[in-house]
Amino acid sequence: MARQSLSRFRSFVEGNPGPHICRCGCGQELVLKPHHILRGIPTYLPHHRPSQSDAVRFWLYVRKGGPNECWPWTGACDGNGYGCCRANGRQTRAHRFSFILHRGPIPAGLYVCHNCPGGDRPSCCNPAHLWLGTNQDNLRDMVAKGRQSHGDRHGACVKGERNGRARLSEAQVATIKRRLLNGEYQRALAREYGMERSTIRMIAKGRNWAHVPPA
Repeated sequence: MARQSLSRFRSFVEGNPGPHICRCGCGQELVLKPHHILRGIPTYLPHHRPSQSDAVRFWLYVRKGGPNECWPWTGACDGNGYGCCRANGRQTRAHRFSFILHRGPIPAGLYVCHNCPGGDRPSCCNPAHLWLGTNQDNLRDMVAKGRQSHGDRHGACVKGERNGRARLSEAQVATIKRRLLNGEYQRALAREYGMERSTIRMIAKGRNWAHVPPA
């Protein structure tokens, strides 16, 4: 494993001669060492966590795409797939903080709901896919989109996209399986799709989405 990491490090340095700047935004130049390469990109200096505004830190963990695309949170997520971040010293959900950044404070008693064109994605932080609603609006939207139950009327487990907790489409899973077979790293795929590495590992082992063949 150490040889493989060193090989990846050498390949990165040869293909990216630098200078390499710490990606936290501090402007300091990195003197690269093998443990500085994470998921193929330079990370922070050792033990370097400079003070940053909540907004700057927030955007480090958002994979921003086009105006109509989902912008998945690539940091930690809760058990329901919602991104977790800190704002004003308190834990909050990433999509809520995105709404605040773009549209201002959330009125008391209202929820930030998703309306992603390709199917709601809890980790999405694109403000164009977020809207305000009451608890009743949120529940009505959940029922309309079939997310209120994770089983069919006989109590059987619902597989694939019909499962209300599914965060990937079958087409995405098929592509992930193909890329895994081609030797791509689970960690890189997890970051790209805004998923936990354990999710990609379960797909690789056939424990999740076993009914979907590689693309």
